[in-house]
Amino acid sequence: MAGVAGYRSWLAALGQISWTAHWLNASLLGLFTRTMTVTPDVLRMTPLVVRPELVRPVWWVSVAVVVAVAARALLRTRDRDRAWSVMLVTSLLVSPLGWVYYAPLATGPILGSAQRSSFWTRVVIAGGYALLLIPPISAAWLGASGTALLGSIYNWALILLFVGVSTAEDSGMIGRQQRHAAMASQP
Repeated sequence: MAGVAGYRSWLAALGQISWTAHWLNASLLGLFTRTMTVTPDVLRMTPLVVRPELVRPVWWVSVAVVVAVAARALLRTRDRDRAWSVMLVTSLLVSPLGWVYYAPLATGPILGSAQRSSFWTRVVIAGGYALLLIPPISAAWLGASGTALLGSIYNWALILLFVGVSTAEDSGMIGRQQRHAAMASQP
């Protein structure tokens, strides 16, 4: 409705964002900003390496990888829950501002997908949800590793959820029911 000018305006507004390092930003850009740039003192985060010029290129490469994995998962699934969970988690990871408080929106599709998945896929998904329950910790005493691990706990939660939903099989419960029906119909 707004045309090309609307998109240009939106992209220009995104370019002015200065708070991507916030610990509630569970996107990949948030992770790379926290671990590769000096953040405001209020965040109390120590970068792994100070290379701000690498943040955007590394983010774009990671976005390409995540989108490729998500596209593959979407092309291989017929399960609506899995498709929705892949789309929702992917959108939080690749967005410049993937605020963690949007993650619960994916709960229904993720649980629907998980119930039809293998045991190990459910373990990965449960691990992701467990990390969402841990408050981020400003571990200045741990230095850069504290920023990467505890200060970015929500990033790791979304990454685990993404791995779980993008590698989930469609063969879970539905596949077992189909196999039982096929075996019952054989003489």
